[in-house]
Amino acid sequence: MGYGHGPQTALGSRGTAYADLDEVANAIDHYEQRLVIAREIDDRRGEGTALFDMSVALDRQDETARAIPVAEQALRIFQQIQDPNAARVQ
Repeated sequence: MGYGHGPQTALGSRGTAYADLDEVANAIDHYEQRLVIAREIDDRRGEGTALFDMSVALDRQDETARAIPVAEQALRIFQQIQDPNAARVQ
């Protein structure tokens, strides 16, 4: 469908804004949308970032059991692409 990086970056920024406003459910929704786009355009860094942001938001909602496997997915991606964010996720 040809989204490019702009829409997924905007979705990530909106997700962060919602998280900052303590509207965590809205943040998660935006991170999930970003994840879909990142996967469609094969943006591994964007995929990892969306997953990590989502895991943090899930943890803020006291959904640690859901947050951990999502964070683990982000970590695997960051390690595969040798992204410095791997240390932060770990």
